[in-house]
Amino acid sequence: MLLIFVFALCLTLAGCGNKQCNLTVIIDPVDAGAVDQVILPLAKLFTSGDTVRLTAAGNTGYVFDHWDNDSKDTSNPRTFAIGKDMTITAHFVPAITGRIVGEQSHKGLGGITVSFSDGDTAISDAKGYWFKKYPPGSPPAEPLTVTLATDAFAWESHFPAAATASWPAEDLLFHFEGCLFCAKWGSYGSGDGQFLVPRGIAEDAAGNIYVGDAGNHRIQKIGADGSFLAKWGSYGSGDGQFNNPWGVAVDAAGNIYVADSLNHRIQKFSADGSFLAKWGSYGSDDGQFNNPCGIAVDAAGNIYVADWNNHRIQKFSADGSFLTKWGSYGNGDGQLNNPCGPAVDAAGNIYVADSDNYRIQKFSADGSFLAKWGFAGDGDGQFNTPWGIAADAAGNIYVADTWNSRIQKFMADGSFLAKWGSKGNGDGQFNNPCGIAVDAAGNIYVGDVGNHRIQKFRWMD
Repeated sequence: MLLIFVFALCLTLAGCGNKQCNLTVIIDPVDAGAVDQVILPLAKLFTSGDTVRLTAAGNTGYVFDHWDNDSKDTSNPRTFAIGKDMTITAHFVPAITGRIVGEQSHKGLGGITVSFSDGDTAISDAKGYWFKKYPPGSPPAEPLTVTLATDAFAWESHFPAAATASWPAEDLLFHFEGCLFCAKWGSYGSGDGQFLVPRGIAEDAAGNIYVGDAGNHRIQKIGADGSFLAKWGSYGSGDGQFNNPWGVAVDAAGNIYVADSLNHRIQKFSADGSFLAKWGSYGSDDGQFNNPCGIAVDAAGNIYVADWNNHRIQKFSADGSFLTKWGSYGNGDGQLNNPCGPAVDAAGNIYVADSDNYRIQKFSADGSFLAKWGFAGDGDGQFNTPWGIAADAAGNIYVADTWNSRIQKFMADGSFLAKWGSKGNGDGQFNNPCGIAVDAAGNIYVGDVGNHRIQKFRWMD
């Protein structure tokens, strides 16, 4: 929805003739902000070449992003020459607050002060860019160090001195991206909004979060702001009861699927927790389970279950009918050792956290092996018993690297992109993270098992 202002300017201009010119300013989205205008020079009648200066200011929750007329421009205020009727759009974006907690690459975050090793400082513009001036063709003589500092995190990057032949411009441009800690909720206990080993986590289309509160043998429904909404379940083996519920998934209709791990079954519920169906029993036959830990739903409503101690993935229809299975104990391609996860991307590919093989495996929807990456360790792209996995709308893969107490981000082909987290209970730290989910807005939710809480992050670029 757009908000449109029309400023009627009494101008004597070649483009307008001796009549009014209309300047139409559109606010996108509506109510996101406002635009003030000053006509230059200050006079009652104008001639061709007169200008208007527009200043955009965001309302609560929004910041100015760019002007859109003939081309995008982020300068604010912005001066426009008035020579004809004009339409200009002021675009605003939601203001996202948080603190940097992850490693940064060289593109993305705004609103941070940058210090250079030669003593200069710079503050980013609205798009997150910093500029450092050098004479054309004259790079720094020594390697340049750039440091970002916030209350929660400091990051440093070293840029080598460049050869003059490859130094194309007088502006040295920096643009950073990273993961922002946004919020946390939960504490140890059994009260509403408290957790005892929150393992599984999933989100619905409305942004609500469902948590497999394993030690309390229940599911909790939490709003995107962390507010408690509902709970269901208790210890037992009856309909709607649980024994160590682990994985949680939500289908397009809003139904909830729970991997009831020590009852060796799957249970299906409506969004309010009403029991709908169940299937599975202890065993290794088709449709049986031995400690199912992870569960995912594809766009067609098919259910994928990580059958932990049977070292396999099973696929079911939405009513629990067995469709296919793949995997066996081992470390070859397509073999598994205590698989968890799984996750489904927009193309229907299945990603499995092959936890005790310390790797991720990628499969087609029918179980055909496609790719793998990772091995034991704590370096980039290495794992120590990864349990949780999620895919975002762009196809990026997020892995809860459980015993390394961190999150790793990858491209769909397994290329390492970023990581954040360390052992601890501070903001952005983890104690054996397990479940992970990404909502449609790109928010990342992590079940921080040993800290008995949920943490919310936002990747900024």
